[in-house]
Amino acid sequence: MKAKRYEGTMVYFDFVCPGCKSEGELGIDTTEGYKTFGCPAGCGATFLPYRDRRQRWVLRCVVQPVFEPEANA
Repeated sequence: MKAKRYEGTMVYFDFVCPGCKSEGELGIDTTEGYKTFGCPAGCGATFLPYRDRRQRWVLRCVVQPVFEPEANA
């Protein structure tokens, strides 16, 4: 996910979790640097913010949970 806007030290993304499919705007403080963080919905996905070759902030999912469908009772 590429950053959609910058405000001071904050970077904002249109966030969509590939694990649980939660979505919304997500702001990250760039003074934290390249620190991993978990999905805000708590599904277990882990993300890494980093700068690409053009020095733009990007989010990459580095751990994606896989959920099994529940068996019918």
